[in-house]
Amino acid sequence: MATDSLSEYLNAIGRYPLLSAEQEIQLSRQIQRCLELKQKEGELTSKERREIKIGERAKEKMIKCNLRLVVNVAKKYIPKLQGGGMDLIDLIQEGNVGLNRAAEKYDGAKGYKFSTYAFWWIRQGITRALATQARLIKVPQDMLNFVGKAFEVERNYVQEHGKPPSIEYIANTLGVSVDRLRMALERSIPHRSLDQMMLEDGKTLIDLIPDTSTEEEDYTQVEKTERSEQLNLAFFRLEELDRDIVIKHYGINQPRPMTLDEIAKSHSLCRQSVGVRKQKAMKILRLTMAQRLKEPAFH
Repeated sequence: MATDSLSEYLNAIGRYPLLSAEQEIQLSRQIQRCLELKQKEGELTSKERREIKIGERAKEKMIKCNLRLVVNVAKKYIPKLQGGGMDLIDLIQEGNVGLNRAAEKYDGAKGYKFSTYAFWWIRQGITRALATQARLIKVPQDMLNFVGKAFEVERNYVQEHGKPPSIEYIANTLGVSVDRLRMALERSIPHRSLDQMMLEDGKTLIDLIPDTSTEEEDYTQVEKTERSEQLNLAFFRLEELDRDIVIKHYGINQPRPMTLDEIAKSHSLCRQSVGVRKQKAMKILRLTMAQRLKEPAFH
């Protein structure tokens, strides 16, 4: 996709707000009810048909409000695209397939956030696409089946606990050693030519599969990125004067925070007026961010 088209896509998905935990639970219930009714035999009642439509809209909303998560995950794999036949938008599209599946499988009642659960499905969609389209050397089917079982163990664990398991857990579940599991993962990794099987620094291409020991950090970083993007959107909805007052008072990209008196003087306003505008701006930001932030963005 051309840069302009990708920019348009990113701007479009940026308009969808993040969901609160309560919204995710409600949407997941509506989606599950919709899927149950679609499997029902016999004629549906008018109420059930309405529930199906509600569930379909719920799924659409769940997906749209998490499209930026897919982009954040896909960006991590940009270095793997060099010399291949895929580009970033291809990764995003594959990640969106995983997001769609996550929306169908997610159970909000289990207490973990949708972004944590969806991360695995998105990553799986992207890595599978890379494996399918980039692998030139044939890997034995039994090894691919073994790796598939490893991914299944990981998927089940994520679905139950809302976070990825350690590689030791996967190995123990499969009844193999950690070394054997790492070897299987390494050999099944997609690569584009034989000389790329070893990097210049001597490391193997095992890094194509994200290290499960750091995925907790990945989730945290993705969440921080989402919050930052949403805060930026909210911040620039403020009037220019109110935005400037907040910037100066909290020292955002400034040498130091300024007092209300100093800000009032810089704008030729009274201190009370600046204080009122600052409180109004902070209320707008808090209301906008309340969907995701447990604590106010500023104190």
